[in-house]
Amino acid sequence: MSTPGLTVCLIIKNERPNLQEVLPDLVLTADDVVVVDTGSSDGSVELARALGARVFTHPWNDHFADARNRGLEEVGTSHAIWLDADDRIERSDLERVRAACLDHGSGTGFTLILDSEGAKPEFRSTCRQLRVFPARPEHRFTGRVHEQIQPSLERTETRVVPLDIAVRHLGYSTDDIVRAKSRRNLELCRREWEEGAKTLATAYHYVQAASLAGEYAEGANLVREVLAATKPDSAEDIVQNLRVTLGHLEEKQGRIPRAESVYRHAVSLHARDPWAAWHLGDLLARTGRGEEAIAWLEVAVSAEPLSTRVPLPISGVRAAAENRLRALRAGTPA
Repeated sequence: MSTPGLTVCLIIKNERPNLQEVLPDLVLTADDVVVVDTGSSDGSVELARALGARVFTHPWNDHFADARNRGLEEVGTSHAIWLDADDRIERSDLERVRAACLDHGSGTGFTLILDSEGAKPEFRSTCRQLRVFPARPEHRFTGRVHEQIQPSLERTETRVVPLDIAVRHLGYSTDDIVRAKSRRNLELCRREWEEGAKTLATAYHYVQAASLAGEYAEGANLVREVLAATKPDSAEDIVQNLRVTLGHLEEKQGRIPRAESVYRHAVSLHARDPWAAWHLGDLLARTGRGEEAIAWLEVAVSAEPLSTRVPLPISGVRAAAENRLRALRAGTPA
């Protein structure tokens, strides 16, 4: 029988500097902190224990969900919140999360705002992510990489409530980190796809990893395969993101007419999609069609994203679109 409260769950490997920064507040605020170590050699385990966390080991097997689920086995409170060592949440906000868990009872999960810092300010992205959930045996993560808890809550028809509380993710703060993690993620996504986990979410993460790792042809071929098999009831926000990503991947391969055709198809389906509008407007500006570019760049500046589920650098897009608009209106070459 679980007790009302909140357990913080982390998985780590060689995270000593991050643990030194985040664990003291987590231990003071949450009812429990469970850390699963997947093979640290830098003293992370000893430090985590010294700071008050309960630490367990799980040999790394190229499967993030398995490591997450090992930690869930140790949770004794009504709710769990999953974090990475390079996540940051204000202590006062964690207190609010705990209070929401107590107020709503054991049948409710919560989405938080994930604010991911990029290697450059314009790459910073935001989305909503299910981070807090009832700690029940049937609620378990799935996925080798970019592991998901939401499918298990959907199966149990668990109520999910949005909280206006942010988690800052620092895991992609330099170009070198982005490249290294993208190569790792790409290998895991390939394996997962080959093993038969051919979901829309898996495809989305696979394509993003391929794009960031520079495997443009592989990513484009996968998008075409997925779009050809897409059913009418598929999540349109993810499908639209894949359409735009295909255009980007075509551009990266020097296929500008193909990219333009893809972007035009995307905006024909969602004329107020700022992500698609930015890509089309930017391409038009770079190819000397400023008047039409202005119309689409204005959409990129003013329109809202199709959803808050897909991470997009909307603030960066708007800033870039505004800069492009100023240049076009001043007659400056793109």
